[in-house]
Amino acid sequence: MRLAGLSAAERAFLCGNAPDAWIATLAARLQAVLAARMRCAVRVAPAVAAPLMDSAAAIRWDAALSALWVAHRLGGAPVTGSSALDRSLMRTLEPAVAAWWRGARERPDGAREAAFVVTTALGQGTLAVRLPDALPLARRVRSMTGRAA
Repeated sequence: MRLAGLSAAERAFLCGNAPDAWIATLAARLQAVLAARMRCAVRVAPAVAAPLMDSAAAIRWDAALSALWVAHRLGGAPVTGSSALDRSLMRTLEPAVAAWWRGARERPDGAREAAFVVTTALGQGTLAVRLPDALPLARRVRSMTGRAA
């Protein structure tokens, strides 16, 4: 009897490269939000490559994702980037990440970064998210509201 070969996900898990649970739940949240706003089937998966975090921004994306966003928001027509639509993407992603952060059962220890590959019928792009350290954020929320985060 021959054993079936391992899938890529199984090999990654056995090699210790399985994504943390928080990455999977954040990817699911981003997928739901992007699919609703782009009005198409979207797949968001953790990226193997390092995040695109070259600045202090909490959310970054590449030109390919920006072009996908513009094309889907304008009905699938290929269009070059628009700063107004890029701001629209940021206004979509920030509340989605914040809502996930507030409701997450499992948060990463310390400040963490994650990269995701966003795939639609028109192509794929990369999205990177930098999460804040949980303790200072909880202290800030408590000091502003008088309640724990």
